[in-house]
Amino acid sequence: MNLLEEFCKEIGLRVPMDIEDLDYTTDTSEFNIVDGEEGDNGIIKYYTIDGDLLAIKTVYGGDSEEVEFTHWGKDMLKEKALDIFYNNVESIDVCN
Repeated sequence: MNLLEEFCKEIGLRVPMDIEDLDYTTDTSEFNIVDGEEGDNGIIKYYTIDGDLLAIKTVYGGDSEEVEFTHWGKDMLKEKALDIFYNNVESIDVCN
């Protein structure tokens, strides 16, 4: 999962195709792989390289899932999302 893309989707921000995600590690110890697709369920935790929790993704099975960001994750991703916002605004064509 691309955390930055997911965060931008959450706030309704159009994301460039080549967006670079944060460096993070995942903990899948609470995630159950049943069939490699719709049956999979559980919790995936996303951490910074330093070990700070960024987000928790809960997969209910099928295509039903939700992502919750921690305060730490929100603060980190907000800065990157603002950069994307400003770049999007600058790329708008204007007429004279």
